[in-house]
This record gives sequence, structure tokens and C-alpha cells, in this order.
Amino acid sequence: MAENEKLRKDRIDKIIEAIMKFGQGNYSVQVELSDKNDDIDSLAMGLNMMIDDIREAHEEILRNNTILETHPGKGRKGKTGMNMI
Repeated sequence: MAENEKLRKDRIDKIIEAIMKFGQGNYSVQVELSDKNDDIDSLAMGLNMMIDDIREAHEEILRNNTILETHPGKGRKGKTGMNMI
């Protein structure tokens, strides 16, 4: 296998490893970007952004759950039918 092909495979393997860790609940995983600015870097950057967005949404859900657990009446539906927090 050519050196370039091996480096490419290693970079893809790191992305797959990050996806597996993320799937196991590790919301802090990030893929290191290279200096190549190629398609693999674009994929890694997109994955990092998606992980950040999901981590932030997960943290917000946890905060809201804490509020609802400590103030049970705060989650009732208002006149508009929307959840009130």
C-alpha cells in the first residue's frame, strides 16, 4: 500500500473510531484535522460540528430535566398548548 493511501486509511479509521466512541455516549470526542484541507478534513469538520451540536442539545435537555424534577409544575401545558418552562 502506498504511503499516501495508508495515511488516508489511517485518517478514515480515526473518523470511524470517533463515530464509535460517540455512539457509546462519549460526547466530547473530536476528530483531529490535518493540514490537507481535503474531503476527509471536510468530513471530520462536519462530524466535529455535529457532535458539538448534539452535545449542546443533550446538555440543554439535562438542564431542562433538572428544572422539571425540582419544579414539577413548570412543565405543564399553558393555554397555547406549548410546554411552559
